[in-house]
Amino acid sequence: MPTTRLTAASVPTAERATFLRAVALVLALAWSTVGFATTDLWVVIPPGHPLFAADEAMLEAGWGIYLSCLVVLPLLALVLRPDLGRAVVTQLGVVAACTVPVAALSLDAALLLFGAVLAVTALPVAWPAREGRRRRPGDRRRLTVGWAAATLAVFAGLPWGGFMRTSGDYYPAGSRNGAILLLATVAAAWLLAAVSRRRPSGGPAVRDRATTAVLGVVALGAAPWLVYLWHLCSTARHVDSYLTNGIDHWPAQAAGTLAVLALPVSAVLGRGSVRLAGATAGLTGILLGAFSLLYQDVAASLGSLWGALAIAWGCALSGASLLPARTRSGAGAPAGDGRDPMDAVRGRTGPR
Repeated sequence: MPTTRLTAASVPTAERATFLRAVALVLALAWSTVGFATTDLWVVIPPGHPLFAADEAMLEAGWGIYLSCLVVLPLLALVLRPDLGRAVVTQLGVVAACTVPVAALSLDAALLLFGAVLAVTALPVAWPAREGRRRRPGDRRRLTVGWAAATLAVFAGLPWGGFMRTSGDYYPAGSRNGAILLLATVAAAWLLAAVSRRRPSGGPAVRDRATTAVLGVVALGAAPWLVYLWHLCSTARHVDSYLTNGIDHWPAQAAGTLAVLALPVSAVLGRGSVRLAGATAGLTGILLGAFSLLYQDVAASLGSLWGALAIAWGCALSGASLLPARTRSGAGAPAGDGRDPMDAVRGRTGPR
């Protein structure tokens, strides 16, 4: 069975890896704050902000969930794992591409601008993620610990200290909810980096139990998600816009729904990382279902039944993406021949 072998071309040089980590951290912070990924989700965590945790609570939550899971988490994982650069670039490209058909269905040209910004986000990641053969990049464990500390200080510390900690006058639970959300986001990104270790991006599709299970779960949920997508697009054409940064939440949430289906399929076809795409898309389904249970009777909610089913579907997709892949010899070993991703930089070309 064919599989993707991890070579020097999969790993950026030491200098580019440092630049890539820094760029990914800045972009994650930008989408979290200026892009309102974390902010919109923050205001609807119970007990939510009195102005936002109301009729539009699921529109707030949906914006935050999609951007946090599909954009911010991969960027934060990239801070610890620069060898995931190509997979993250591909994921950002797929998410951006999903805005095009949704913009047509929603008759909302402004969504194309949103997609363009997502595509531009991938550009500063793409250049340093390209291949190269250079010297060993230093103590990998020390680098990981250092960048993990930087992630906590920059991504979690700046927003919490900047505006969440002092939000008590207008959002009594804001300080606590902000700390919980930021720490949970960082922890999820670290876990994502860990589980994506043996699932390199690119190369031909591998037809094994992992990819078969992923495609099966996607097929099972395709019809309900597409019905939800159509509902969001149809509503966007007939109701007043609910805007963030000039972008209507209704079509933006529809684009995220399409991305939840497109990302795992794209990864199975060899465009991206199956684990990265499956885990982030699955988490999106879980959170969207969970917030639908919290806000059952508001606009864009899945309701109690479909919210529970979305949680189950998201768990199944995440679990399927984590199944071990088959190697070139056909054994049930992890993809990448069990090698450390940085071995190619160090000059080791064979399996350990």
